[in-house]
Amino acid sequence: MEEIKAKVMLECIDELFRICGYEQTHTSILDNENWRSQYYMNLDQYYEWWAYCVKRFVHDLGTSLSDAEQEASTFIVKYGFTLRHD
Repeated sequence: MEEIKAKVMLECIDELFRICGYEQTHTSILDNENWRSQYYMNLDQYYEWWAYCVKRFVHDLGTSLSDAEQEASTFIVKYGFTLRHD
């Protein structure tokens, strides 16, 4: 189950890059400790990514909706881009 969770989380990071219009994947940032500060998302992108993460956590990990929402929020704090208020 841990392998599946790790795979889903990496795919969520890849989806964040896609949503925000960056042509990167998680493999592009492996050796960059400061990668999060080099990318930005706006509020609409934040909500789109949050909803994507929730959906994946429920569907692929069997997490309840309320737990998936909480886990997605925590995940975004840890791995999300800097929020830009455009």
